[in-house]
Amino acid sequence: MLIGKEIGILDSCYSSLPEGSFAEKIYKFRMLNGLSREAFAKQIKVHFTAVQSWECGICVPRKKNLKKICDTFGLDASYFEFMD
Repeated sequence: MLIGKEIGILDSCYSSLPEGSFAEKIYKFRMLNGLSREAFAKQIKVHFTAVQSWECGICVPRKKNLKKICDTFGLDASYFEFMD
């Protein structure tokens, strides 16, 4: 499994994919890491339906869950433009 810090290596592979919303970013990150919604949810200790709602653009995660995502996968918070 890839982690956030290794994602830079794949810049040329995914830089052309759209990243206009949190939904697109989280979906792409999950897919690049080969994780099902269930596996991703388990890693950050949320229900898979939460991940589904985020990816469908129904809602965005609370700050505590954004922090869990960043901490768990080694992502910089700046990946999610609107996160403090």
